[in-house]
Amino acid sequence: MSRLPQRLAAVLILTAVAGFAYSNAAERVTLRLGLLVIKGVPLALVITGAAVLGMLAVLVAGGRPGLRVRRSLGDRLAREP
Repeated sequence: MSRLPQRLAAVLILTAVAGFAYSNAAERVTLRLGLLVIKGVPLALVITGAAVLGMLAVLVAGGRPGLRVRRSLGDRLAREP
């Protein structure tokens, strides 16, 4: 099977992210984390950090159920002739 559509989609997404980062390179925001206030944080850094934290949350939340499904599928494949 050709991986061209997947690679094309990845290049398109990376191009969009790079364009967004370039257009907001000089944009600075104030980050308020409860009692901690940080001024002058680049917007691209805040968005990237939020994306990474979201991915970690999905990894932690979906880790055990994903392993359970993988084990179940492996058992089912082992039983088939």
